[in-house]
Amino acid sequence: MTIVEGVTLLYFARLGDRFGRSKVAAAGGVFTAVWAFPMFALVNTRNTAAIWVGMSVAILGITAAYAVMAALVAGLFTVRTRYTGISLAYQFSGVVGGGLAPLLATYLLGRTHGSYVPAALLLVVMALMTASASWLVKDRADSLAELAAT
Repeated sequence: MTIVEGVTLLYFARLGDRFGRSKVAAAGGVFTAVWAFPMFALVNTRNTAAIWVGMSVAILGITAAYAVMAALVAGLFTVRTRYTGISLAYQFSGVVGGGLAPLLATYLLGRTHGSYVPAALLLVVMALMTASASWLVKDRADSLAELAAT
């Protein structure tokens, strides 16, 4: 999976430069939402090859959003507030996405006696939040020089 991410990261970053970072991040979120149930179904087979396929395809959507996110978020702040703004956004999202989401997914798996459906729905909701927020954000790639002057 790391190989898939490593190979595709620069490709998605380049797509962000060409078509817009917010569009690429939104597409990554939509892809992740669409692939959530097939991925969990493949993982649920407990077949190593199926798990590898499910996770390797899933990493494509995550990588698309991740590849452009730093530049997209940087454009949200002026030079004076950029470091603090990016840091707060990164730390907060790390707590929610990296800490609370896995705990909630584990809790849901336990409460539903191992059904992956609630965990997949959680991933769908989070991915669609990423897509929506990315789509609504104004991509300021063309106005970075203007931001640098402020």
